[in-house]
Amino acid sequence: MTDPSMVTTKGGDGGKSTNFNGECFQKDDVLFDTVGAIDELTSYLGIIKQKYHEERDLLEFIQRCLQKIMSVIATDPEWDLYDPIPRSELYINLDRITYHDTVTLETENKEKLEHIELEPVFVLPGSESLYSAHFDYARAICRRAEREVVRFASKKNRPDLTTEMKFLNRLSDLLFIFARST
Repeated sequence: MTDPSMVTTKGGDGGKSTNFNGECFQKDDVLFDTVGAIDELTSYLGIIKQKYHEERDLLEFIQRCLQKIMSVIATDPEWDLYDPIPRSELYINLDRITYHDTVTLETENKEKLEHIELEPVFVLPGSESLYSAHFDYARAICRRAEREVVRFASKKNRPDLTTEMKFLNRLSDLLFIFARST
């Protein structure tokens, strides 16, 4: 039997929670809005992954990248005011997304676009099929998550998140293309 304290710590009962470094923040802090939006996206991609098996491997790759992004956001690099090199051992040892992860999305975008014709008009989300609707909804969540990361980076002085922002931007493009490729 699993110990209930692994799930219910009761530490957040007072409206506070911690980042990966153990620093305490109000639950309405931009940190939790940001991680929550990405968590919602990865959870919804899990639903899509279960429904549309032909996209399973790519969606699982994306979910793993999103988990890496959440880890980076939830870990304070402990910048020195005069030295922009991270000092946090937790941060330094994180498994982060890379330039190549973004290239994977760009390659998928290009390959999918070879098989579809996009009209230069606004598209009513979900108008093509249920498949289209799922990917349109995921795209909308992704764009919100991207906005949250931009807001977080600005408010928390986190210039280290440019690779993560670019990944999310390319991901929203890919989700749009998936929605059009029914």
